Amino acid sequence: MTWVITNKVFKNYLNVEKIANSIFFYSENLQIRYFSSERKKKTGIFIDGYVLLRNKSKRKYYVYKNEELIFKLYLDYGLDFINYIKGNFTLFLIISDEIRLFSDHLGLKKCFYSFDEKNIIISNDINVIMKNVSVEIERNSIIDHVLFNHFINERTIYKNVFFNKPGQYVTIKKDIISVNHYWNYFDLIQNNAEYKNYHEIADLFLDTIKSYNEIIKPKNLSSAITGGVDCRLIISTLLNLGFRPNVYTYGNPESADCVYGRKAAEKLNLNWKNYSFVDVQTVYPLLMNEILEKGNTLASIHRAHRLYAIKKEDERSDLMFFGYLGSEMIRGLWPDDLIISEFVRKLWEKPKDINGLIKNIFLENHFLYNKNDIDYAIEVSKLFNSKNDYYSLKYLTEVIAHIHFAQDLNLFEYYLTTIPLFMDIDIMNVILSSDISSLKQSRMVKNDIFRSNVHEFYANLIYELYKPMAYLKLSKGFKLSDYKKNKSLVLIQKYIHDHVNREKFPPNFSYNGWFREIIAEKLDGLENYRDYFNFDRIPELYNEKDCFPFSRMLEVDYYIEKSKSG
Repeated sequence: MTWVITNKVFKNYLNVEKIANSIFFYSENLQIRYFSSERKKKTGIFIDGYVLLRNKSKRKYYVYKNEELIFKLYLDYGLDFINYIKGNFTLFLIISDEIRLFSDHLGLKKCFYSFDEKNIIISNDINVIMKNVSVEIERNSIIDHVLFNHFINERTIYKNVFFNKPGQYVTIKKDIISVNHYWNYFDLIQNNAEYKNYHEIADLFLDTIKSYNEIIKPKNLSSAITGGVDCRLIISTLLNLGFRPNVYTYGNPESADCVYGRKAAEKLNLNWKNYSFVDVQTVYPLLMNEILEKGNTLASIHRAHRLYAIKKEDERSDLMFFGYLGSEMIRGLWPDDLIISEFVRKLWEKPKDINGLIKNIFLENHFLYNKNDIDYAIEVSKLFNSKNDYYSLKYLTEVIAHIHFAQDLNLFEYYLTTIPLFMDIDIMNVILSSDISSLKQSRMVKNDIFRSNVHEFYANLIYELYKPMAYLKLSKGFKLSDYKKNKSLVLIQKYIHDHVNREKFPPNFSYNGWFREIIAEKLDGLENYRDYFNFDRIPELYNEKDCFPFSRMLEVDYYIEKSKSG
C-alpha cells in the first residue's frame, strides 16, 4: 500500500489527513492511529511493516502489539522507545505539529524523500516523487553502480531523491527538516550478547520465531530448502516448534541446490515444490519489466527468477522466512564480483595504482568517463577501501543487508510477508559479538583447512533444534553429523566430493545464449543510455557477472526515460 507525507496537494487518494502545519498524509486505505493520555499530548502512530520487542524489553510490554505497543513504550521512555523494538518498518510518530519518521535498524523497509525550499515529499514509492517533482539523472550515482553494483550512500539515480539510511529518523517541524540516527551498526559488536552456550542460542531462535508468528499470525509458512545450511537452520527451528512449513527450490531442477533440497524435503516429509520456467524468453522479460516498475530503482532485473518463485509460492503461503546474511556473518565475506563487486575486491587487495584500477573498471563496464569521474571514484572508494573489521561490518550492514538483500525483501513484500531471520537485530548481535563471527576469523580464503570451522555454529545449533536435519547430506558432500564427530573426516569427505567423485551439476540458473538475445533486442533502438555507455557488440554472456554491465544499461535507460515522462 502506498503512503505519502507531503506539503503538496495530491488527488486520487482514498485517505487524506492533515497531520501537522501544512503537512498531509495521503494513502490508499491506511489509517494513522491516535492515542491520548494525561501525561502526553495526543499522539499519532503509523507503522509500515511490522515491529516487535527487543529481547531486552520488559515482559510487561508483551501483551501489547503494533501501534499500542509503540504508544506504551513512548509513555515510559519518550523518544527512546525506539531502542526497545525491532523489525522491518518505517514508523511515524506525530506529536502536535512535529513528525518523526523512524527506519528500522538496517533500513530494510525502504522509503524515499525529496526536500527543497518548496517541496517536502516522503513516500514508500519513488514513482510518487517522480510524478510530482522534476528530476534529473545523478551521474555520480551511475558511477557508484559501476563501481559497487549498487546505488550507495542512500542516493538514488535521481538528483536530490534519496532513500532512508539504517537506524535513521527524520524530524519535520514547521517546515524545518533534520535527519539523525538513533543506532549505529557498531552496537552489534560492542554490546556483547549474554548467551553462554548453544542451548541458549537455540532458545533465542525459537523465541524469535515465536514472536514473529504471534505478531503476524500467518496462515501458512514457507522457506526455501537447498543444499546449504542457512535455510536448514530456519526449517529446524520451525520443526522444533511444531510448524510444517511449505518448502521450495527454484531454478534448474537438476542443479545441486534443487537436488539436495528435494532430497531433504522428502526425508523430512515436507510439502516441496520447485519453480522454474521453460519459456524463458517470454516469461523473463515480463518479470524484468515488473522489477523495473516495482523495484524503486534499487532492484536488479537479475532478481527475476527469484521473483517468479515468490509469486508462485504466494499461492500457498503468506509468510516466508529467508536465510539472508547468515553465511556472510558466519562464513565470511567472499567477493563474488557481484554482491561484493570486482572493484571492492581489488580495493581490498590494496592496489598500487588506484587510478589504473578505476579506469579498468570503467572500461570493462563500457562507461564513458572523464577526469571528474576519476576524481569522484577515488573519493568514493574511501568508503570501503580496506578489508578489516571496520570496513567488513560497514559493507555487511550498509551494502549487503541494507541494499542488496533489501532489494528482494521490498520487492517480494508485494506478495507476502518476508522475515530475514538472520537479520533480526538480536540474532545479529549474538552472532557478530561471538567468537564464531566472521569478523573475528580469517575467512577471505578458499582453502578448506582455514575454513574448516565455519560449520561449527550450524552443526551445534541444528543438533539442539532438530537433530534429524543434521543427518541429511549437504551439497558440499558431507553431513553436519559428520562434522560433530570428526572435523578432519569432513575435510576428507569434501576433498573426495570435489576432486575424486566430482559430482557434476548444471548451474541453478543459466544465462547462456538466451539472455544475450533479450538484452540485445531491448537495447537496440534505445538512446538514453548512450550518454553514459558505449560498446561495439555484446559478447557471449555465460553468467550473471557477464550480463551485469548490459543489464545496467537497460536499467539506466529505463530510469532516464522515466525522469523525462514524470
